[in-house]
Amino acid sequence: MQPDEEVAPENRTVRVTVTVTAAPVEELDVTTVVGARCVAGKVVQTVTLTNGETVPVSVEITSPYGVRSPSVAPGRSVTQTLTTRLPSIAAGQVGVEAEATVAGQLVSSSADVAFEAVSCR
Repeated sequence: MQPDEEVAPENRTVRVTVTVTAAPVEELDVTTVVGARCVAGKVVQTVTLTNGETVPVSVEITSPYGVRSPSVAPGRSVTQTLTTRLPSIAAGQVGVEAEATVAGQLVSSSADVAFEAVSCR
């Protein structure tokens, strides 16, 4: 048998369809650090967000002292300040909800970040 006789002519071309789907992104890479500083004897709460994603992330910060809704560019950080108008604050939590479109999918993450009591007295 000759090599060109081993496979029938109608079976010499093979077509394959491959579909690649991205793995679902389960959580956004957003880091939150809550701090405070004293300005004129009053506590100013700071919330620093760092975006480890390659796309912009929209964030909503909910604190006992206000709400902020910044957007954080890819690979960047942003700090939001919340004026308490108080000489001291009790320990508590800041809620953080982040949302972005990653690989065509809307992905959201949320976290509660604790902060310590602070006194400027």
